[in-house]
Amino acid sequence: MKKRNFIRVCGNDIEIIYSDPQAWAHGAMGRSDVLKGEILIRHDLEADQAASTTIHEVIHLILDGIGQYQASQDEVFVSSFAAAWTAFLRDNPNRLAAWREVWEITP
Repeated sequence: MKKRNFIRVCGNDIEIIYSDPQAWAHGAMGRSDVLKGEILIRHDLEADQAASTTIHEVIHLILDGIGQYQASQDEVFVSSFAAAWTAFLRDNPNRLAAWREVWEITP
C-alpha cells in the first residue's frame, strides 16, 4: 500500500506518492511533475532522506513555477539549495512554530 499526502506549490495541488521506482534512472530518489500534479518519492528511503528528497523536488516545482527552467535543470544547484533549505528547516523548529502561529496554521 502506498502512503499518500498532498501539498500546495505555486498554486498547484501536488500529491506526494511513495512508490517503487521501477522505471526511474538508477539510484533516483524522487521525481516531480507539475502537469501530473505529483511528486514521486522512493518508498524505501529512511524518513530523513524522504523529507530532504521531497524538499529537493519541491524546489524543482518552485523554480519551474516561476519560470526558472534553467536553474531547475541544474541538479547541482537544486541539490545544494535543497540541502541548505533542509538544514534551515531542521535547525529552526522554534522559528517554524512561531510562523505557524502567525499564519494561524494548525498542525
